[in-house]
Amino acid sequence: MLYNAHKKSHARLGMIIGVGLLLLMLTVGSATAATLASADSYRLPAGQTIEDNLYVTAEEIIIDGNIDGDLIAFGGYIEVNGKISGDILAMGGGIVVNGPVAGDVRIAGGGLTLNGAIGGDLVSAGGGMAFQGAPAFPMNINGRQIQQGTVLAESASVGKDALMAGGAGVLRGTIAGSLWASMGTIQLDGAVGGDAHLSGGRITVSESAQIGGTLYYSADSAAASVIPSGVAASVERVASESPAAAPAPTLTERLLTWTISVARALLGLLLLGWLFVKRLPRFTQRVLVVMDSRALVACSVGLLVVLAAVPAIGLIVLLAWLFWGAVAGGLAFALFLFGLLGLLWIVSPVFTGLWLGRRLLSNAGELLAAMVGILVLLLVVRAVEWLPIAGGFAAWLLLLFSFAYAVGAMILALGSDDKAAPTLKPTAMTQTGPPL
Repeated sequence: MLYNAHKKSHARLGMIIGVGLLLLMLTVGSATAATLASADSYRLPAGQTIEDNLYVTAEEIIIDGNIDGDLIAFGGYIEVNGKISGDILAMGGGIVVNGPVAGDVRIAGGGLTLNGAIGGDLVSAGGGMAFQGAPAFPMNINGRQIQQGTVLAESASVGKDALMAGGAGVLRGTIAGSLWASMGTIQLDGAVGGDAHLSGGRITVSESAQIGGTLYYSADSAAASVIPSGVAASVERVASESPAAAPAPTLTERLLTWTISVARALLGLLLLGWLFVKRLPRFTQRVLVVMDSRALVACSVGLLVVLAAVPAIGLIVLLAWLFWGAVAGGLAFALFLFGLLGLLWIVSPVFTGLWLGRRLLSNAGELLAAMVGILVLLLVVRAVEWLPIAGGFAAWLLLLFSFAYAVGAMILALGSDDKAAPTLKPTAMTQTGPPL
């Protein structure tokens, strides 16, 4: 069972469902054999049986046959009609589970419909209106109209517990264990063998519903819930607790937090600086030469990167999506390119700090110069943040200038020649003796 039946505070139910969903989504069967499939459209014909796990990604996935193992599916529209002897882990725009599933079902998508029998637990995260009165527009996936929300049909059954989250849910089936549901709107018409924990903007329990244990519910207001008598052994409304206002931090606490943040950033940047100095000394040297001798050009190139980065990434992602599809092309390129941009943002203070340290300590070794320069840069940025009104914006501008200066220099350094580069003053990195 997912959880032993016990009383929970519905003020924390959303967090419980979110953490539980994440953990359960990452928990896949331990079988080692697997069949892999990827296509625009995938169909397992009726009468055919796969005798191991099936991993499939496609815009449309139809499972009419049987799987003697787990089904792991990611796609636009997923429909399971055959028998699954293991678990289902699926994410898609629309998901329909009709066939019997012997194990657990863990699904997430815009529109979820469950019509068959589930032997184990159900974990779901569906779409729909996030709060009462918000529109939930249907989705069009491969010509199909997918209504957002989660539907546990009258023919559906869950052998153990159900953990459900989303915008809207209509629950008419049978749940043998306990139910945890946190949604914008909840309509409960079915049967729950254990306790039912409901949290939402609006909760409606029909007279036909049956709850074997206690019904705990928490709605936005008493008027936003309809709970008839006799549907549960006992009913308890859980009032939402307003979080107590945190006391304003004292000056000492603010200074301590500020000091810790500076020290943490300094250690991280120094580690990156050490890696560049020790593992990429020639490239680091070329970047510093450019920052010294071509500062204006480096800043101009860096600012051009800043201005063109998002449009250029958007164009590349669009082309990748057109050639390779949404997941394999568009999403993969977007994650890679924005990740690369974020990596450059993290690395840029290392070079700016190293350049600044060399200006302040002309005869010091690279590591000492990096430590002093990065520390000065961090202290200036953090001090500017304390300025009233415009402090945060001014600090961001300093970091943006640091990013443009360092990235422009790195780009120019990639095309430079070591022999053509001007010679800098001797440092620990270029001396024959041991570095500082």
